[in-house]
Amino acid sequence: MIKSNKNAYGKFKKGAISKELFKLSCTQLKKLFKKDKKDYLQKTIKETNLFEGIKKLISIGNTNLHTENECFEVNSINNFFTNICKNIHKDKSFSEKSNCNTSLSFSLKKVTNHDVLKTWNTIKNKTNSKEYHTGMCTRMINLTILAPNITTLLTHFFNLSIEENFIPDILKITRIKPIPKKTNPSSEDFRPISIIPILLKLLEKIVYDQLSHFINDNKIINDRQYGFKKGYSTTTYMCHLMDYLYKQLDLDKICLMVSIDMKKAFDTINRELLLQKLKKYGIHSLWFKSFLTNRKQFVEHNNIQSDITLTETGIPQGSALSGMLFTIFLNDMPNVCVFSEPYQYADDTNIIDSEYPERSDELQRRMQSDVQNLITWLKSNHLELNNSKTQMMVICSPKNQFYAKDFKINVENVTISCVNVMKCLGLYIDSQLNWNHHIKNVIKKCNFMLFSLYPYMNLLTPKQRLIILKSYVLSNTMHLFVI
Repeated sequence: MIKSNKNAYGKFKKGAISKELFKLSCTQLKKLFKKDKKDYLQKTIKETNLFEGIKKLISIGNTNLHTENECFEVNSINNFFTNICKNIHKDKSFSEKSNCNTSLSFSLKKVTNHDVLKTWNTIKNKTNSKEYHTGMCTRMINLTILAPNITTLLTHFFNLSIEENFIPDILKITRIKPIPKKTNPSSEDFRPISIIPILLKLLEKIVYDQLSHFINDNKIINDRQYGFKKGYSTTTYMCHLMDYLYKQLDLDKICLMVSIDMKKAFDTINRELLLQKLKKYGIHSLWFKSFLTNRKQFVEHNNIQSDITLTETGIPQGSALSGMLFTIFLNDMPNVCVFSEPYQYADDTNIIDSEYPERSDELQRRMQSDVQNLITWLKSNHLELNNSKTQMMVICSPKNQFYAKDFKINVENVTISCVNVMKCLGLYIDSQLNWNHHIKNVIKKCNFMLFSLYPYMNLLTPKQRLIILKSYVLSNTMHLFVI
């Protein structure tokens, strides 16, 4: 068709055909290109999914590794992940300030075939045929699990693991998918997402259901923690935080907010300390010791795998139990804040205190004291503060701006940077709570998405367009819209 169009162009130049016939040839070529493009997109969507198909055509978010030597790079990234805790200061004077009830006791219970099938129904992407190092894949389990013999076999395996407090080492080898945080990342600029073998993933969900019931029924998790809790969400967290700020501003007070950022928090959790904390809350099961010890991992990108290495710290990001275990580890952290109000969502921690303008010196003193308490807690729990990302912001009405200039909070002889806009769970909070910065950011994001998607609108069905619109555009406008 392209050759035919070139011939038509040559004839048109020589006057052999009319302008109308040449335009008709060009129109037919454009329609053919459009049809081929649409067929390619729909075929890709059918083979993978809608979002993978869209990503092949347009660049929405940069999730590609930019490396020259991929074999070297995956090993470099894996070595960084496994050695990340070595430079963290370790204070052996660990002591936990908690109000835990030592009379509580938790133990894992046996499961039935019904429990296994019910848990399996919560597994996503059951058609995934990517083979794990165990020789099994999710699709294989999905095709066979309804057979009574297979269900009984899986139930027996899970009950044996619970009875013997043992997990086979082959199931504790985790495949790491490195997600870059920015363009042209170094080894330090990746977020490790753990891909767990399907059998352990299913077992983790079974254990999670039992553990979450015990924790929720006994109200173990601190009221200041909003992450990984039933009935709580980012919306609940932000509503409570903003309610406190608005109430203090109504009283004509100044609010001082410090955002605490922990360096690689999930990856640097000390497993021995975590087991100690589990015991303090009555969770004595040796199963968790087996779950946390002798864990290995490898990084994979573009079907290139790194060497398998042993990990000494951390809990795998992306597993069913990781969020709950991480929350338990941080559970006593808010208790060290004597003066300020702590708000936590997983590892995102903000502490806020307020005072009348004429007592701003007292406000600074109290905040400095609580920040120092948090630093001490982090060191005793083998965690580290990320000084470059820890920020503070003074929130007040315009008439009190004069008192907002001289606040200084120091962390180990380093002054925390004072900002006018702070990002909190995707919401941009400004020092006067007028939301101008957040609104501009949402508009910018939505315009970029619409601009990127518009050329491909006619290649998608109406249903697909609606899904893309909700996922890439409306999700930005609806995020925390109640605030």
